[in-house]
Amino acid sequence: GAANIPGELRCYSIRVSKCRQCVQGGDTMGSIAVQHKTDWLHLYHANPSLPGLNPSHLKSGHTLRLGVSYNTRWGDDLERISQRFLVSQSSLEDQNPELVAPTAVTYFPDALGAHTQVTLAMRARRRVMEGENITVTLPGVEGQDWDGLVSEKCDMPVSTLQLRAYCSPRTHAVNDACGPGLWGRCTYDTSGVMGCRTHECNDQGLHPFLAGASWDRVTTSLVLVVGADIEAGHEVRVVVSQSAGLKMPTSSKAPTAVHARVPVPEMLWDPVAEEMVPMKLCVVLPVCQSGIECIYGSDCHLRSDTVAQ
Repeated sequence: GAANIPGELRCYSIRVSKCRQCVQGGDTMGSIAVQHKTDWLHLYHANPSLPGLNPSHLKSGHTLRLGVSYNTRWGDDLERISQRFLVSQSSLEDQNPELVAPTAVTYFPDALGAHTQVTLAMRARRRVMEGENITVTLPGVEGQDWDGLVSEKCDMPVSTLQLRAYCSPRTHAVNDACGPGLWGRCTYDTSGVMGCRTHECNDQGLHPFLAGASWDRVTTSLVLVVGADIEAGHEVRVVVSQSAGLKMPTSSKAPTAVHARVPVPEMLWDPVAEEMVPMKLCVVLPVCQSGIECIYGSDCHLRSDTVAQ
């Protein structure tokens, strides 16, 4: 028979240009501008070298430039850059996916108003360096300002406590939230008696990537302090135990999918070149509004004749 040839695993890196879109059949500058929440005139002036440029008739396969390229500076953040160019922070995130990390969020228990254990699973799209912070905003989640340690997992409880006074078969069902702060779940023990089971997370503080965390009650944000480099695409799991005091919203659902924000760096790790390179943001300029002058390739600014004397 044929000899067995072991499989060969190969990894490829593909470089994709920012601020570019490949024109598809039926595209116009107007339709592409709507996709990116800008004005077709910005696209028109951004592509002077495109052959036979007609805003209503673009040739399929041509590459259209979408915005300006901005080299970040030390101290930049999303708020400062959005104010400089008069664009929304969400627009910057849409055009620069390495600024966010898609994050799945689960809660236990997930009853309204309950103290809850929060579990995050996130994947950053760039290497996040030791010493940087990752910010996860959880609208509606409540809790006092807190800082401490977080875990990577919570597979088994450190301890369980049966609080029989909090659960009764006449008023509760299995898995109903129960106990002080609704931390536990109603369940039956081995003798068939219903009680409230509560537990704390194990491995508290033994996280391979995070040195600590804090909760800001005003912004309802969890700030994670990176203690070791996190490679792009690596899934990081984070468990914030119930002892941190976070509570589910009392009148609405807590988010189960959010975009965690990573800092805006001055330099960025390039896995293809295997070196640090300047961070370049794609900025799609906004639709010009009354009193605002937007010049392609420069900052938007207030017109002088609209400035109060």
